[in-house]
Amino acid sequence: MINKKISEILVVDDQKELVDLIVEFLRTAGYTVHGACSAEEALRVLERAHIYLVLLDIQMPRVNGIELLKMIKKRQPLVQVVMMTGYGSIDRAVLTMKTGAYDFLSKPIDFKELDALILKALEDRKSIIEEKNLKGGLKRKLRNVTTELKRTKKKKSGEGGG
Repeated sequence: MINKKISEILVVDDQKELVDLIVEFLRTAGYTVHGACSAEEALRVLERAHIYLVLLDIQMPRVNGIELLKMIKKRQPLVQVVMMTGYGSIDRAVLTMKTGAYDFLSKPIDFKELDALILKALEDRKSIIEEKNLKGGLKRKLRNVTTELKRTKKKKSGEGGG
């Protein structure tokens, strides 16, 4: 189960009215939400907040959404990014997915679809982190067992040599 209060979301779109609308919807749904109207503002939020998911518009001035997606994934690979656009095309969707986006939403936003997609993305993020933690724990155990076996082997070879 996802704890919505700690699942911080960042909404990035150059249309302030849309950012405000999505932020309000997500806050009402129980999430902690930040809004940004530019790539620069979004990067500042990412530096100071513990963002789990970004809703990101593709068409933005100066730095477009695909470039910002690359920056986000380079800095924080575990952040789920859902791309939004009013100019939906299969080519764009494929490009964003290849670049690291979790999924793709067309505008106007269907809030029921948005809610379901966010829950799915956060659940998948949680699973990825749990898997990484499990693998890390197994690697530590394997190192510890290997070290212990080496010690035991050294002791035995030291006992037999004298």
